[in-house]
Amino acid sequence: MECRFRFHVDENISRLAWCAVLERGKCADVYCGGGVACVRDAFVEGAWNGNYADMDFERAGFLCGSGGKIIREGGERYCFATPDHVLEKLVLIRKAGRLYVSNSVPFVLALSACELDRQYTGYERDFSSILDGLDAYRREIPLADRMTLVCYYYCNLFISPRGDVTAKEKQRPHPVSSYEDYTAALLADLRKLRDNARDAARRHRYGLVTTVSSGYDAAACSAMAKKIGCETALTFDRPGKYAEDCGDKVAKQLGYKNIIKRDADAYLSREDFVEAEHVCSGELGTSIIFSAFEEEFRDNLVFYGERGDKLWNRNWPAPNDRFVFEGEMYAGISMCEARLRIGFVLVPMPLYKAAVWTSIHALSNSQEMAAWSIGGGYDRPIPRRMTEEAGVKRELFGQKKKGAGFNYHYDTLKRLKGRMSKTSYDSFVTYYKSHRRRGQTGRLIRYYWKAAPDYMNYLFRKAGIKKRIAVRGRRSGNPGAPSYLINWGMEILTDRYLAAQTKRDARVS
Repeated sequence: MECRFRFHVDENISRLAWCAVLERGKCADVYCGGGVACVRDAFVEGAWNGNYADMDFERAGFLCGSGGKIIREGGERYCFATPDHVLEKLVLIRKAGRLYVSNSVPFVLALSACELDRQYTGYERDFSSILDGLDAYRREIPLADRMTLVCYYYCNLFISPRGDVTAKEKQRPHPVSSYEDYTAALLADLRKLRDNARDAARRHRYGLVTTVSSGYDAAACSAMAKKIGCETALTFDRPGKYAEDCGDKVAKQLGYKNIIKRDADAYLSREDFVEAEHVCSGELGTSIIFSAFEEEFRDNLVFYGERGDKLWNRNWPAPNDRFVFEGEMYAGISMCEARLRIGFVLVPMPLYKAAVWTSIHALSNSQEMAAWSIGGGYDRPIPRRMTEEAGVKRELFGQKKKGAGFNYHYDTLKRLKGRMSKTSYDSFVTYYKSHRRRGQTGRLIRYYWKAAPDYMNYLFRKAGIKKRIAVRGRRSGNPGAPSYLINWGMEILTDRYLAAQTKRDARVS
């Protein structure tokens, strides 16, 4: 039987979520939200640096989003494409003669009737293991009942009509040779991305917004976004540290007229379990604060500075071309489920050409960029040049490392109460008390012993002490209350998909 898609569009699920169910001898059923573009032989959520009508997203080189298509040349097969960055992935479950492929973990769990193992404490580390790079991340993650979730990053996934699965890594981009070469290629592809996103043939078209701060990465994103017609900049102006990092002055010098400022703690007053979307990823909450901009994100390409602190850092000790971010704990993966529900396309601009990071690092340290190097540990000549040449005064940005967001990793149950909305916290406490794991005390003792240098370094920072204790290897997940957040969040989102499935089945019957 030839490869074919049969689409089931459901407005009750996350707008950009999809899950393809493949069974030998049958056409592939694709269940998806209303924002997924579906044609006879392809479907896609997102945009890429190519002609929309050609549906060549799997080989475009800068796909922000994901999709699937049928390849007929050289043997008929299905192809599923991950983004051309490593903040999101595709996942696969093989069960009872079927293959389930999706851009959403809770969606694939719902459709395959699988679930996380409540006794397993390694999900935080497993889901963030992409920090170890393309060659070492945890591809197979254990589920309950001896099932397995298989993760795929930065590749095209080919599946034959018989169900054979082959992953082929994305095509490597051309190395960077000069600043002009880098920025010319970046601008050209950003313009193609913009044109693709607003193509007249699309049912749902996308505009442009950017995040902005007084740091390097978001400022550079805003500078480049302005060059392709972006007019809206989003920044936090409260509370505390966010007021210090507010990017309104940077945005004004870049020429933005529509500058929207919000409270980073706005999520605390919500009653819709918004935290669940951000913790079920396995990264415990880093991007929750951006829920303040849901309305502005919707139906837009969102320029975002994730990973710029590594890729553009001229002092980074271990640049590589395999997406290894050694010593890091947070993988930047926590926005995926919120993005799918809201319906926006994430454009993590620093990850452009990240597969040739060594050439970007060489450029950062070249004589060509010396005039934009300010010395010290917080020195990023590439984003500084992007921003200064766009008209921003040197002293207005990139002076002190601040950063946005927070993470629940180090929290106790008591501390979580002040950092979650009341609705979410009450729900979580009920879940936590009902599902306490066996042997938790022993696991906590071992964790605190191993993590002692992290806690000491935190206290040193708070006290203004410059001394730091060396941390060897990547941090392990906290087996205490924070680890339950992942299962709690996943079950809330899986239940949402199951509820939508029940409504869909009722309509069909």
